[in-house]
Amino acid sequence: KALATGYNPTFAASNLPLDIGHLFLANGEVYSSIVPRFAAQVTVDLKQTMGQAWSKSGPLYEAFVKEGGGLTFLTTYGQIQSKLGQTLKPLGYLGEFTEAWTRLAHMNRALKAGKSVTEAAHLARTRIDYSQGGGVVKALDNVFPYLSAATQAVRGVTSKAAERPGLFTWKVCQLGALSAGLYYANALGNPECWAQVPSKIRQNYWVFTTPWSYL
Repeated sequence: KALATGYNPTFAASNLPLDIGHLFLANGEVYSSIVPRFAAQVTVDLKQTMGQAWSKSGPLYEAFVKEGGGLTFLTTYGQIQSKLGQTLKPLGYLGEFTEAWTRLAHMNRALKAGKSVTEAAHLARTRIDYSQGGGVVKALDNVFPYLSAATQAVRGVTSKAAERPGLFTWKVCQLGALSAGLYYANALGNPECWAQVPSKIRQNYWVFTTPWSYL
């Protein structure tokens, strides 16, 4: 866990897009359900909250922490409590920043939607709360690392799907259309490069090929 998230600076690069995708599917009612509009909204919110997330200061960040939001980071979940852990903690700063950043963006949007500070912080914190989990899952987490975290991530999405199945289906259909469009853009627009991408990478990630060998 420590090497995967707790003290891994590269974790931030994969976490930020995943967190934004999870935010789209599991945010509830404060963001638009239309992908382009959601993208515009979340870009504005990320821009407005970047400074506070990075410096860990400011009224929005302080309100979020006061409501318990500072205890739910996956980066913290992977850190060890020891002198060595404290020494290595700066390596996890970037990952913790990206996690706080998307949560502050969510809280910022909720406030714009008319939610109170407590309600907004609650929405941002509970969308994916790594401190939650039953006794069985927590026990199995010692054998299967990040099982509890994965369970909470899935729970956040499935709970919204159960609440509003039609809206959730609409969101998934949009993501499916984007994925199919990207596939055809790669396969038809840059077939030689696309053929060199391993099938496992194609299945697990969104790949953007270019006609330039250096990009």
